[in-house]
Amino acid sequence: MHHIIMKKVITVCGFFILLIAFSNCRKNETTPEEKCTPPSPPYSTNNSPLGIGDTLKFTTISIPGATYDWKGPNGFTSNLQNPSLVYSDKAAGEYLVTTTLNGCTSEAYHTYVTNTNITATSSAGTLTTKTLSLHASSVNNSGFIIPATYSWKGPNGFTSTEQDPTISNVTINAAGTYSVTATVISNGKKSNEATTTVFITPIAIPVSSNSPLSTPVSVGATLNLTAPNITGATSYAWAGPNGFSSNLQNPTIGNVSRAAAGTYYFYYTLTSTNVKSEISKTTVEIKYSNSGCNGQTSVTYKGVTYNTIEIGNQCWLKENLRNNTGTVDSLTWNEMTADTTVENQGACPTGWHLPNDEMLKQLAIYVNGDGNKLKMIGQGTGAGAGTNTSGFSALLELGLTPNKTSIFWSTTQVSSAPRYMQLFSDTPLIYYSTGNPARKYNVRCIKD
Repeated sequence: MHHIIMKKVITVCGFFILLIAFSNCRKNETTPEEKCTPPSPPYSTNNSPLGIGDTLKFTTISIPGATYDWKGPNGFTSNLQNPSLVYSDKAAGEYLVTTTLNGCTSEAYHTYVTNTNITATSSAGTLTTKTLSLHASSVNNSGFIIPATYSWKGPNGFTSTEQDPTISNVTINAAGTYSVTATVISNGKKSNEATTTVFITPIAIPVSSNSPLSTPVSVGATLNLTAPNITGATSYAWAGPNGFSSNLQNPTIGNVSRAAAGTYYFYYTLTSTNVKSEISKTTVEIKYSNSGCNGQTSVTYKGVTYNTIEIGNQCWLKENLRNNTGTVDSLTWNEMTADTTVENQGACPTGWHLPNDEMLKQLAIYVNGDGNKLKMIGQGTGAGAGTNTSGFSALLELGLTPNKTSIFWSTTQVSSAPRYMQLFSDTPLIYYSTGNPARKYNVRCIKD
């Protein structure tokens, strides 16, 4: 309850009279606020998909007394109920429209505009695969595929109405640019022209030399590398061991050394497409000489004479390396690798070096994995009896009878443990493993 006192002074017959009035009133303390009820989001559609230059039209439900507010891609805005614009690629995307009625604004209604644009792709073609695959993307409207027809054209008179055509038995003439357009079945609108470039890699051509593994030439001879005539080839490229390279079709290497042995790689380039071929290769072997080990049949080192033997493209000492006193033919790994100023020469004579793991494995390849061919006749029994057809002349001296063995160190280490090759008395198996470097095993030197 509130009391209001009003005071007023008046003059009557010279007297001052004070009038006081009391009033009681009640304040309305619960004035209700007005509530805003927004209209529903205005349902809207459009006439896409469209082609470039077509008129994009929006159709929105009518709400009497409402105003409209449009926003869309490329900065588009409008206050029309049903706006329109000239369509371009930048006009594709999501449009939002809201309505405002009696000061209240609705949530936005989303409508999506798409075009007929498509993309084209192709598989990488080679003459060895013989099949080329082409692909056109579908006309897509907000995740929905729109039915359309397709029209392809390309090199060599190629045409197709398939969306994803293939070309069988391709030739080098199939290389080039392929294009495709799509036409929407419902309204006849055409897509952009999508393109894809196809490269056809020419097949590898067999190449050869006058020094294959079966009949290698000797050190000092001339190595001939040969590639066949290739119609349309504009250039050739060779690469091989010891830094060799050449742009000749049939290059030669005179006064060839052992370093020329190995794999040679070759490719050519076609004039018409400037495309490089697949790579072909050939393996070259070089013998030491016609008399074996380049004519060196033995080497005397620290008072001991060692015979030599050529196996494949390797020249080995025919006997195990002895220690400094010449009395023991087994060494620890540290004894084998010490006292050298030349990498991997170790305890070997000048011009010779210690084998790594790969060299010992190559030796096994030359004897077709048959360890008996590496053992002296009389070494091993039964299935492990030595035949020594390689001339390597290994002796089974390590371990206890009857299971004696021969173990040859390599310079290769795995987690500080040296690798070795092992031969057994009862099997032709050639075994590889790692060992304790403090153990005394056999050592063979291989010629540089």
